[in-house]
Amino acid sequence: MRAIALFVTLASAPCASADEIPQIDITRLAAEASGQDWNGDGHADRLLLVWSDKGDAFDALTFISDAATGTLRFTGVSQAILPARWPLDRSDLHAVAYSSNLGCNPGCVADYTLPGLYSKVGDTFIEITVGWTASGWEIAEVQTRAEGSDCVIDYRAGTAKVDWLDDTEYTIDSGPPPALAPYWWREGLPKECRFAPGP
Repeated sequence: MRAIALFVTLASAPCASADEIPQIDITRLAAEASGQDWNGDGHADRLLLVWSDKGDAFDALTFISDAATGTLRFTGVSQAILPARWPLDRSDLHAVAYSSNLGCNPGCVADYTLPGLYSKVGDTFIEITVGWTASGWEIAEVQTRAEGSDCVIDYRAGTAKVDWLDDTEYTIDSGPPPALAPYWWREGLPKECRFAPGP
């Protein structure tokens, strides 16, 4: 019933054109975030996570507000931005959070202006923090856990912290942030942080 409520909320939101909104299979609606202003115009925006047609990834549907009117406008679909498994397994999790707190130790201040997208498929975990720009979403931070290691990658600082389960910890160069292309995590991360084998 909650999924239906989310769909109705989307359909009833003010949008530039109903024809621009893609049809969404309610059973594939995974998570929603709204109420935050990601483009800095003073109005709330919206982000939906839906299972892809293949069922092996999540797509993100973005609705960004118009600065003059506050009207939500559908700005497009970012395909296959997180690993997923359809149908959902008991050990799988997914969410859209409202804050960026990757690697945020006690006493630090989390950035509550950026959405964090979370996915756990079996033993593989990934969370990405993204920021909205004129050209669309860009990856700001990534946290992964797979194959016995944890990685926290901060592309704004240009560093990645790798923490192995044997308590070996070291820092590497993050490299440039990867483009949010379909299945970007397979090749777009530092090799120490890639899933091998990955979803």
